[in-house]
Amino acid sequence: MRTRRTSLPRHLIRTLAATAVAGTAVLAPATAQAEAPSPEAAGDCSQPGFAYDGIGEGFDDKLLPRDWTLESTGATPWRLDDPHDRGNHATGDEGYAVAGIYPYGGTADLDTTLYTPEFDLSAATEPALTFATSYIALGADVTAEVLLSVDGENWASVWTGTEDLRSSTQTVDLSAWADADTARLGFHYSYTGSEDRWWIVDDVFVGSPACVELQGGGIVHGTFTDAATGEPYADAVVTDTSTGYRTRTDYKGEYALYTPVTGENRLSLYGAGYASAAGDIELLEDGSIRADWEAVRGDTAPAYLSGTVTVAECDGSTVPAAGATLQVIDGEGLSRQVGADDNGEWNATAYEGTIYLVVNHGGGTDSAVLTAESLEERTVDLVIAPDC
Repeated sequence: MRTRRTSLPRHLIRTLAATAVAGTAVLAPATAQAEAPSPEAAGDCSQPGFAYDGIGEGFDDKLLPRDWTLESTGATPWRLDDPHDRGNHATGDEGYAVAGIYPYGGTADLDTTLYTPEFDLSAATEPALTFATSYIALGADVTAEVLLSVDGENWASVWTGTEDLRSSTQTVDLSAWADADTARLGFHYSYTGSEDRWWIVDDVFVGSPACVELQGGGIVHGTFTDAATGEPYADAVVTDTSTGYRTRTDYKGEYALYTPVTGENRLSLYGAGYASAAGDIELLEDGSIRADWEAVRGDTAPAYLSGTVTVAECDGSTVPAAGATLQVIDGEGLSRQVGADDNGEWNATAYEGTIYLVVNHGGGTDSAVLTAESLEERTVDLVIAPDC
């Protein structure tokens, strides 16, 4: 990792965050930088160093947002990585959250909840929740609901999906809990049965959607490239390990990350197929530091997964599921797809922690949930049940 520190006036950090200076170019002198449009004028809050006034999340980084949590049983959790490039049917924006089975085919049981952080509902300018959504309501065995708790134990259903919705914005009155200084929301989705059902959620707001500039801290920015080829790497995850703040690299391999802690910070980087990396930086108050990464292929940090996929016959025998497709999803919502060979054997790497496996083959599915540590080797055999 190479670093270059630059101390900038606070108003110029906005310019830096918006432009994400490319390659190894030296930062332009302050007098040569134009003032960037404010987040208020742009109508979003995606620039590092800004946040919504209240709960506000657009899932732009395709990562589980900081302090949001997942709870899931069954086939697959909420996904944040645009599985199979299906696109955002709620707003059309790139980032969104979706619950459902991917790819299509077969049957599965699913029960998953996406929780917001705790927030002060009594401080909201309006005690209301708004969110964009797209929802397929097929059958009585499907549940899509928004839950609210003010004590972390008892949950009330404040919204339920009862009909198909396309590119819809829903508003939920929360005035009954307007005095709650501690509240939390959960987006709960479950079904038992067939595929072709999903729930998409985006642009979640409680209170005002206005942007506020975060005070203190600074911004780290740079690029991630392949050490051998110099090519940029997209969708690598850069994390400030002292705060948990993180972001992804874009298609140019560029990133810009706000962190509220100044002084010495430690960054980590993970890109599928590459050895993980870590490095120390020293960030000035209201400053900016450039940290460029060159990584080599090696997969030294993830957990190693392998196993077989077989199809059970009605007579009790099994045959290899040659060409079966597996989705490997970690607890942060990062996903990768692998295929089984002619013998039904497969292998993959995944971020340590909770890992979800979903296999689809010939209209049948199987799934597994496991916990793995870095460098751990795990064997998981999946069996697709017969349709007898």
